[in-house]
Amino acid sequence: MNAVGDRLSAERAVLLERIERGLAREDGTRVASRAVVKAAGREAIDLVIERADGRRGRHRLLYVSPDAMLQVSAVGPPGGEWERDVPRFWASLALAGDVPTATP
Repeated sequence: MNAVGDRLSAERAVLLERIERGLAREDGTRVASRAVVKAAGREAIDLVIERADGRRGRHRLLYVSPDAMLQVSAVGPPGGEWERDVPRFWASLALAGDVPTATP
């Protein structure tokens, strides 16, 4: 990696730490898993947060450019129908710049 890539990687690590700390700040809440994935050809992080209230949060952090990120979240009871649908929902997401548009 070059100096710019190293800087961006370090900035992303700091941002991820802040997001995790914010999502898991309540006592009894923890980051259960973290995975680097590819989504729509872009790097993303999938987080699973076990919440103190017994619910589970699934969060996708999608890096849309070297210095910008989007976060999409789904929260509900563990093992519910919603949770089985999350991978299909994540796969259905596309950024406007990635979607071909019809020309007149």
